[in-house]
Amino acid sequence: MSGDPKPPEPRSTIDVLSLLRNTLFPDGPFEQGLLHSFKEAQSNLLFVRSQAGESLPIRYQQIFAYNTDSEVNTKLMQELFYQKVEIIRSERPVILLDVQKLAKEKMKSGDHGSITHNDLIYSLSESLASCVNLKKEEELYPIVKPRYISDGEKKLSKKISIPNDPTNAELAFIWGDTDSSGPEFKAFDSLMLLLSDGNFQRKTNVLVPETIVKAENRYGSPWVGKFSGEQLEELDSENISQTVAKTRRSLNPSDKNIVRVVVRPFGTGKTRMLTELKGKLGQEGIPEATFINGAQAVDEQRQAFDGNVVFVDEAVNLDLTELVRQVKKESIIVLFFPTRESVNQKMPETQWPSGSYSLIE
Repeated sequence: MSGDPKPPEPRSTIDVLSLLRNTLFPDGPFEQGLLHSFKEAQSNLLFVRSQAGESLPIRYQQIFAYNTDSEVNTKLMQELFYQKVEIIRSERPVILLDVQKLAKEKMKSGDHGSITHNDLIYSLSESLASCVNLKKEEELYPIVKPRYISDGEKKLSKKISIPNDPTNAELAFIWGDTDSSGPEFKAFDSLMLLLSDGNFQRKTNVLVPETIVKAENRYGSPWVGKFSGEQLEELDSENISQTVAKTRRSLNPSDKNIVRVVVRPFGTGKTRMLTELKGKLGQEGIPEATFINGAQAVDEQRQAFDGNVVFVDEAVNLDLTELVRQVKKESIIVLFFPTRESVNQKMPETQWPSGSYSLIE
């Protein structure tokens, strides 16, 4: 009909950059709201944990790291891990997820390919749901061992479901000795990043090789520090303000590079800033800026490829060459990395040698 309003014309990339820079203006409403939400979330979490009788600083988990070259050390850490599991069972059930065992189950099931991040989520979700009716068996709660959920059994939802069960089950993960660059590790790494970046509040214990924890010369396993409570240290407002400021710098319209890389350490507000920015832009009807979370399956986020400005959190987990190939040619891509070392590790694998992308640190 002639009286129907015309849909708004798509904004150009330059227009989107301008809108984003205005939103991220120093000490503006967005930054102030972000600081307030951080302080509120931190205060609430500290209060909940302190009420539960925990000492501060708070630790989400204990990591049992063993030296794979030492049979004695490996055996000792395994014993300590299982002792911890037994102690937990006096208060609540334990979900014991063995990553490599699930990978073998998938191979036997007839499903093609290696274990994936989504496979682990499905298995974990089903186990959490099964805890609702669990009761103590004499002195101890049971151990729940997640099974591989075959493709034919998978439900539509791919989000981790955390039922409000009275048992408050605790998680324990076993990661074996296979290559840390293999598909099983990538699936496990992505799951742990998803848990540490989300609102998953249950305690977690991990039996893992020392090499994964130290991760000195590679981007490694950032969830280790994040799960250990580093993000709950005294909040540094300046760190969050710097994250906003550096993100704004990456949106320079005169920059000729398509790819911009922002380096910000763990616990400085990258993920929360992007989450709140996405919500604000959605409310204001600015769909031309899109968001990808590298800790989640990219196949489920393909709508983000249509953005004029594409923000990519946890970029270390992605095939960046393939990602940039699939977005629109005129798009700007902003990649977030935790350290300079992670940039040096990841970017040479792509088509961008040093100098062909903008580095903001």
